[in-house]
Amino acid sequence: MTADSDLTGKRDGLLMVLDAGGGGGRCLLIDTTGREVSFAYRPWTMKTPEDNPMASVFDPDEWWGALVDASREALAKATDGRPAGALDAADVGRRVLAISTTSLRDAAVFVDAEGQELYCGTNRDARAIGLGFEMAQNLGETHWHITTRWPLGLDPAARLLWFKQTDPDLFGRVRHVLMINSWLIYRLTGVASAEPTNASSSGLFDVEKGVWSPELAAAHGFDAGLLPPLLWPGQVVGGLTPEAAQAFGLPPGLPVVAGPADSQAGCLGSGAWEPGDTTVIAGTTVPVMQVTDRPFRDPSHRIWMGAYAAPGRWVVESNGGMAGSVYAWYASTFAGGAAPGGASVPPGSPAGHGPGVYDVLENEIEAAPPAQIQAWLGPQVANFSSIPFPGEATIKFPALGVFCTPTRGALARAVLENIAYAVKGNIEQLPEKPALVRVCGGLSRSPAFIRLLAAVLDVPVVAPKLREATGTGAAIAAAVGAGVYPDLETAMKAMVALEEPCRPDPALTGAYAAGYATWRAGCPG
Repeated sequence: MTADSDLTGKRDGLLMVLDAGGGGGRCLLIDTTGREVSFAYRPWTMKTPEDNPMASVFDPDEWWGALVDASREALAKATDGRPAGALDAADVGRRVLAISTTSLRDAAVFVDAEGQELYCGTNRDARAIGLGFEMAQNLGETHWHITTRWPLGLDPAARLLWFKQTDPDLFGRVRHVLMINSWLIYRLTGVASAEPTNASSSGLFDVEKGVWSPELAAAHGFDAGLLPPLLWPGQVVGGLTPEAAQAFGLPPGLPVVAGPADSQAGCLGSGAWEPGDTTVIAGTTVPVMQVTDRPFRDPSHRIWMGAYAAPGRWVVESNGGMAGSVYAWYASTFAGGAAPGGASVPPGSPAGHGPGVYDVLENEIEAAPPAQIQAWLGPQVANFSSIPFPGEATIKFPALGVFCTPTRGALARAVLENIAYAVKGNIEQLPEKPALVRVCGGLSRSPAFIRLLAAVLDVPVVAPKLREATGTGAAIAAAVGAGVYPDLETAMKAMVALEEPCRPDPALTGAYAAGYATWRAGCPG
C-alpha cells in the first residue's frame, strides 16, 4: 500500500473521544472532516464523604463503567442507516483510528505503584481550603508567578498537601498524580502521562515554561517523580491494552492520544488559534478564554493564564461561574420538564429535558421584550484572588402589575440576559477587546441566547456547526496522533466549520448597554 492510499484509508476512519464532565461521561465518534457520526452519554455522581463535608470525590469504577457503556452505545449507533448485517459494532470499532480524552479541570486522581486509585477528587473538592491561607502567606507571589494563579487551596497540589498532613500513610503510597483526562489515558494504556492544558490547573505547573515546577514540588515537600512525563495534545501516549480493548470493543494497540482539557478543547473545536481569538464556553459554567502568543500575568490576581494546545500559545481566562446550570434550573422548575434523576444540564445535553421544553422557552423568549426584567442569578465577574462566595439572587421588576406583568418567557429572557451580562463583564477583564466572539457549549444551541449575546457584546458572535466543541477539540488531537493531519492547526482548519456570524441588532444594543450598566452596578466583585 502506498503512502497516499494509506492516508486515504485514514481519512475514511473515525476518531473516538472520551469526555469526562462533572455530571456524566460522553463518547463521541467523529470523522476526519469534523462530522459527528454518533454520540452517547451516561450520567454519574459526585459524592461527599460522611467524615468530610467539604470534600467531593467519585467512584473510579462508576466513571470508567459509564464511559465503557457510552462507548459501546456510540459504536452501535454508528451502524445506523446501514443495510441489515452489513456493518456491526465490531466493524465500526476497526474503523477507529485513535482515541483521545478530555475532561473537567482542577480534579485529579492519585494512584499507587500498582495503578490502584487512592484518591479520586472532583473540581468541587474543598477539603484543603484551609491550607490556601497558609500557602498564600508562605508562597503566594512565587505560586502566582509560576502558575499565574493565586493559591486558594482548591487545586490538586493543595489536596496532596492535605493528605501529607492528615494521612501520611496514603500520601506515602502515591506514585502518580494524574489529572482526569490523563487518568483515563492511564486506564486505557497503563502509561502515566500528563498534558499541559489540564496540568495548568494542578498548582504544580510552570505555565510560561510549559513544564512541571520543581520549585513548587520542593516547596511542598513532594517528590518530583510523582509528576508524570508531559506530552502535548496530539502526541501518542501509548497503545490500548488488551483489557481495555476488550471492554470497549476496539482493537488492542489502538493509538491513545493526549487531548486538551475541556475548556481549551472547546476553544480549539471552535476554531480559536490566533492571538486575540476569544471563546465563550457556555456550558454548565461559562469560561471566557482568549488566545495569546505571549505570557500574561494579571497583577490584581483576578484572572489567570493556562497553557493552550500547542507550545507558544496560551489562553488568558476569566470565568462567570454557573451559567447553563442556572438556565437548566429555570427550565426544569418553570417549564415543566425535569431532567432525569433531577440533574440540571444546559440545553442540548443528552441527559437533559425532553425535546420541546427548550423550544417552548425559545419561542416565549423571542416574544418577550428585551431588558425588561433585571436578574442577578448565579454568573458573576471573576475574581480568582479570593474564595468566591455566592451573591444574593435578585430579580427586579419595574412596577410589577402596572408596567410589567412577568411571563415565563420574560423571566427566561432575563436569565439569559444575566448570563450574557456576565460574559461581557468577564471579557472586559481580558487583555484585548475582541472584534468577534466564538461561543460553544449547551447554551450555544439557543438561537435567542446567541442573538442577545451579540447585542450585549456589540460584536458578531459565531458558533461552530458542531456545538459539542470540546469533543471536536479532542478529536483534532486524535487526528494528529493518528497521522491524518501533520499538526493541530492544520487539523483544526480542516475539521472546524463555523456558522454564519450573528451580528448585533442595533435595535437591541442600546437597551442592553443600559441593562448591562445596571447589572454591573449591582454585581458583586
